[in-house]
Amino acid sequence: MIAPVTKEAIQAAFEARGLSPLHRFGQNFLIRPDVLDRIVAAAELRPDEVVLEVGPGTGGLTERLLAACRRVVAAEIDRGLADHLRDLFADDSRFELIVGDVMMKKSALEPDVVQAVMNAGGADGPWCVVANLPYQISSPFLSALGSGPAPPRRIVATLQKEVGIVLNAGPGDEDYTPLSFLARLVWDVERLMVLSPSSFWPAPKVDSVVMRLDTRPERPTSLAATIALGRRLFQGRRKALRSTVARATGVSAEQATAWLEAAGLSPTDRIDGVDPEAIARVAALAHPVEDRW
Repeated sequence: MIAPVTKEAIQAAFEARGLSPLHRFGQNFLIRPDVLDRIVAAAELRPDEVVLEVGPGTGGLTERLLAACRRVVAAEIDRGLADHLRDLFADDSRFELIVGDVMMKKSALEPDVVQAVMNAGGADGPWCVVANLPYQISSPFLSALGSGPAPPRRIVATLQKEVGIVLNAGPGDEDYTPLSFLARLVWDVERLMVLSPSSFWPAPKVDSVVMRLDTRPERPTSLAATIALGRRLFQGRRKALRSTVARATGVSAEQATAWLEAAGLSPTDRIDGVDPEAIARVAALAHPVEDRW
């Protein structure tokens, strides 16, 4: 069986099973086979690699991934589409389907999904994420991936264009957010292509982008503490770090000033104007913690 990838083929598959796209799951199916091919090519997958795909939908990307890697762990929340995927890949033992939400909560991955990836080889070998991500989970999903102690070596994902802008934003940019902060700590970010709404069925109301995020070999020693501190500091992004660091860590303004100066920062700097590595140095001084996924 060949996975449906054109609008007509996907509509026919839905009709045959009595299904329809579900807005609550953010279902917008990529209907350009050439783009699917380019996404897989951009991932530069290794033959021994495990891939996590989120929202495999009708299986067009999944089919191409299976031709390029050792195993695909797919998380699909739509039970109707899960039945379709089981039928489509019933004869391929390299395909593993997890039915349910990939997110356990807003900031954490579902343990069953993590365990499936690790059991498939992600604990000892390279693994990647390649997915046409539902818009509503893209930011928390990427945040959970980036902050974990066993991150994928690469993420190639279709995202809302605005999320791509955030991923590329740096200190001083209007679109600089906690996700931008995380991205600059852990990834080399590249925008691969922009996709118009007509590339999907149903067509979304916004443009999309395909982004490639390569995990950097070196990350801050206290990454979890850095991310937690950064998030708290962004709550007062227009205020001086002297006061926001003191409030976030429960110390005096004098102690916060000492940490900031030791990290090479001025007490009057703001979180949205300084390099994330400098905040990592502050976090290491304030409260280093063991990273956990």
